[in-house]
Amino acid sequence: MKYIKQNLNHCNFDEIEIVALGDLHIGDNACDVKLLKSYIDYINSKENVYVIGIGDYLNNALKLSKTDVYNAVAPQKELEMAVEILSKIPTSRWLAMTTGNHEVRTAKEAGIDINEFLAYRLGIEDIYHKGMCIIDLKFDSFTYWIMIHHGAGGGATKGGAMNKMQRLSDIIPNADLVLMGHTHQSMLAWDSCYFIDKKHYKMKKHNQLLVNTGSMLGYRDGYAEGMMLKPSRKGNAIVTLESPKNKKANFKAMKARWNV
Repeated sequence: MKYIKQNLNHCNFDEIEIVALGDLHIGDNACDVKLLKSYIDYINSKENVYVIGIGDYLNNALKLSKTDVYNAVAPQKELEMAVEILSKIPTSRWLAMTTGNHEVRTAKEAGIDINEFLAYRLGIEDIYHKGMCIIDLKFDSFTYWIMIHHGAGGGATKGGAMNKMQRLSDIIPNADLVLMGHTHQSMLAWDSCYFIDKKHYKMKKHNQLLVNTGSMLGYRDGYAEGMMLKPSRKGNAIVTLESPKNKKANFKAMKARWNV
């Protein structure tokens, strides 16, 4: 687990947007590179758009992995492709970056974290971590606490994916926003809990937004079709965090969409 501090108090925005960029699977024939580049164009077109990396940037087919190595781009080439595409995003726009299970394949077989190399090439190695990240994001008078993890295990159904997000959010139930990838589902849900405010001797209700961040993979003749999984919409989540000056009430307003 890594704690990352980001301060956007100097920005005079009514709202900020966070693109949860992950499950790109660059190198897979089903990767929609055109769609991915349209997201990057969107990021660069607006000053208030930031990026969090959710993992699985590369397809990374290895001999002992499930992915077909005979119908794949070599991992080294995928890494160069990822650097070429993702380097179009200014380093100042990245808030955090974690790894994915496809990159973990190399770590397991050779003890090499290829996403650490990717982060270094992108100039963001200081905000990269191979596991869970907790982002302390200052925005105007609010602090948004954001929890990210790529996700793990199965999740072929929407209910299974939602259960995975619920389990993740239970680790830090007072996080404001939980971002998880891995299942390629595009879903969100609101969750709530009560916690004890020991300073003011009262109970407080906390609302939490859970977002399964989607992917850039198509369906036809791909892994999902071969495994008899249902197709899911393409695209990554864009989460909007509003400034407190937009609201009369002092609460954190968040929403998500999957189109640029």
